Amino acid sequence: MTRTSGFVPLQLEAACLLTALAGISGCALPPHADAGTTGTISGKVTVTEKGAPAKDPSGVVAYLVGYASPPPKTPATLSQQNRQYSPSLLPVVVGQTVSFPNLDYDTSHNAFSLDPRFNLGQYRAGRGAPPTQVFDTPGPVEIYCDIHPDMAATILVLPNASFATTGSSGTFTLPSVAPGTWELFAYDRRALAPAHTRVTVTAGGTATATLAVDRTRFNFDHTTWEGQDYGTRGYTP
Repeated sequence: MTRTSGFVPLQLEAACLLTALAGISGCALPPHADAGTTGTISGKVTVTEKGAPAKDPSGVVAYLVGYASPPPKTPATLSQQNRQYSPSLLPVVVGQTVSFPNLDYDTSHNAFSLDPRFNLGQYRAGRGAPPTQVFDTPGPVEIYCDIHPDMAATILVLPNASFATTGSSGTFTLPSVAPGTWELFAYDRRALAPAHTRVTVTAGGTATATLAVDRTRFNFDHTTWEGQDYGTRGYTP
């Protein structure tokens, strides 16, 4: 996958993450301190689509690398509703569990990925707890439904919880950042690679940053779990 080249920084965080989870010192873990000893990053992501301003610039994930943190105990949620995944881009922390609830009572759904390879089977809404999956490798994971070919989403597995998703204004805020110079990225699932800049944070201060992404990927065609074409195999609408 060509887009994974933009996630070398995430792969470099893996060793640091393992030591953090094991309680071993040596990784740069930002302190959980009061506002006077940390700073804030306030930024904006400008979004273009094939060179023109995007009508909807929302849904971009801004994130920091350079340290690792344990995953939240609460699962993240990637919902299936109206035969779509929501959100289409879900950021999580390495080691976090993701729940895949089916909210469409008129059809079964499925969740699978080809890399890493897993398949949660078919399931109906309201019949037991939704299936879950743990994501333990940094980088983007493409999620599909083996029943409905138009259902596609990306789970972005990050080394820490310093991330935010932009709204309609394209702005984001990262609070409680330890002082220092950090690598800041902006990821859009329709861009070929994340945007990148460096930002210096001071205690009690607010650093600003601007990043730009260009959406050029609009085709998310894929095979079924078995490697077949959906049209050839047929599926339940």
